[in-house]
Amino acid sequence: FQFGIDGPLQPVTLEELPAKLFAQSEEYNKELVYVKAAPRLDYGRVVILIEMMGKTGYAKVALDKNDAASQLDAPGEAAAEVPPA
Repeated sequence: FQFGIDGPLQPVTLEELPAKLFAQSEEYNKELVYVKAAPRLDYGRVVILIEMMGKTGYAKVALDKNDAASQLDAPGEAAAEVPPA
């Protein structure tokens, strides 16, 4: 997975992701948050990510077309992007 708010996306493991999401949830939990995933990504991983976001306090999550899919380093990566406030 990759995670980014303001600036470049940073690689993050599935185990690290809940802490990163929770750390930003107070500021962004009412914002619409977009999940961008590479077309080759297993849909089950996207579902896991969206469920994890709901459990860490994000009420509004949407899927977005990933025009930057070629920037993802390897198959199986997804990008969680929080829009700037």
